This record gives sequence, structure tokens and C-alpha cells, in this order.
Amino acid sequence: MADATLLDVLALVLLFVLAAVIHGAFGIGFPMITTSVMSIFIGIQNAIALTLWPALFVNLLLMFSGIPVWQIIKRYWLVAVMALIGSFVGVYLLFVISQAVLQLFLSLSILYYVYTQFRGQSFTLSSNNVFWAIGFGLLAGIVGGATNAMAPILLIYLFSVTQDKNELAQGANLCFFLGKVAQVVVIYSQPVAATLDNRLLIGLMVITIAALYGGVFIRQKLPTQLFRKLILLILLILAIFLLITSLSKLF
Repeated sequence: MADATLLDVLALVLLFVLAAVIHGAFGIGFPMITTSVMSIFIGIQNAIALTLWPALFVNLLLMFSGIPVWQIIKRYWLVAVMALIGSFVGVYLLFVISQAVLQLFLSLSILYYVYTQFRGQSFTLSSNNVFWAIGFGLLAGIVGGATNAMAPILLIYLFSVTQDKNELAQGANLCFFLGKVAQVVVIYSQPVAATLDNRLLIGLMVITIAALYGGVFIRQKLPTQLFRKLILLILLILAIFLLITSLSKLF
């Protein structure tokens, strides 16, 4: 990554801008989109390392883009803490388990979830249910730490406890942020951290944050039902992409 050409940098900028606009609009997407695309060319470990700091700041900023953040923390602190713990586990798995297997499992899970949602098969959970919060938080953290795709599993939980698009986006990004903290701690103890170009990272962070606020503006203009359907469409596209990628690696 330190020897990236000008063409490589331009491609990264376009990818990060697109992913940041989508994340700002829908509250999810930045790490999944960037990691899915970059993993094809530079491997999933390097892709996750390159998205670390831009994603961390994206998540931090979106935590504050809506209702007072203390209300979000009060309601979702348990699932967020469990996502943090799960992320520590997941990011270690990143270095020991085949990413193709993880991607295959994730893609099938997303496809099933999107199918049930479009069929209108949904369920409602209580946000006060400790066991659901612990279970979904841990699983989302493990998958997110290993694949940079915490959102699909986390959204199953969040969609079941809230219909407010701003609360959903803020709650998701609280969990994303803590997951990124876990990734920073572990990845910077690994050799892959030595390949990072700090100047490139700073430039990508600035561009990403600027594009993010364009997406936030779009989100405020979207009706809630359209917002939900577009998130599901994004998940469907990513799931198909991950499925094809994982099968090509396995076979």
C-alpha cells in the first residue's frame, strides 16, 4: 500500500467517496463496500487495515447525527459492549480462519434476512431483553471483526427494536465504532500495520468525512419506508457479491 500508484490512489478515492455517501445516507455500508472491493486486489487483511481510521471517524461522527447520543448509549450500551468483545475475537480470527468460509457464511445469512424482510416476515424484540442484546452483539462483533461486515447481523436486531431511521443509524454506528476500536488495538500489533501509508490514510480520512456529510443530507430527505427498502437493496447487492467472491475462492 505504501507503493500505490496515482491510478491506485484515484481508484481508492472514488471508492471511499461512494462508500462514505452511502454510509451517510443509510447509516451502514462504508466498511463493507470498501473491504469487499479492495479485498479482491490487496487481500482482506490489508483492506481492513486501510479502512480502519476512515471508518472509525465515520462511525464516531454518525453517532452524533440525530437524537442526543447519550440516549443512544443508554438504550444500546449492552449490545455495543458485546459487539466490542466479539470484535476482539473476530479480528483475531481474521488471521487464522479462511476468509472465504467466513464470507460464504455471511453472504448466506444476509440473503436469508433480505428474503424474509421482502416477504414481510419480521419479528419484534424488546430492547430490554438482555439475552438478545448479548447474542446479537457478540455475533455481530465476531463477524464484523473478521470481515468488516458487522451491519447485516446487527441490523436484524436493530430493525426489530426501532423503526426510527436516525436512531437505527446512530445505534449501528455506536457498535461499529467500538468494533473499530478493537480492530485498531489488534491490527496495530500485527505486521500488516507496518505497510500502512500514513499520508494516504490522512487524505482518505479527510475525503471520506466530506463525502459522509453529503450522505447525511440525503438521509434527512428520504421517507422512512424508502430508507428501509434501500438498505435491504444494498444488503442484497453486497450479499450476492460476497457469495460470488467466496465461492470463487473455495472452488
